[in-house]
Amino acid sequence: MRGDAEPEEWKETKTLARQQHDELVSRYLLGQPAVGEFLTEGKEKTLEFGVD
Repeated sequence: MRGDAEPEEWKETKTLARQQHDELVSRYLLGQPAVGEFLTEGKEKTLEFGVD
């Protein structure tokens, strides 16, 4: 879902993510080859929208 949702859709996006990945987030992320890229992009987006 990266890049598929606008900030006002965040609540629904989180709900969908929880439904699709019922395991620990850390376990899911560590299984992704591009985890560093995902985390960097996520941090950039939170700063872009003024979230600290």
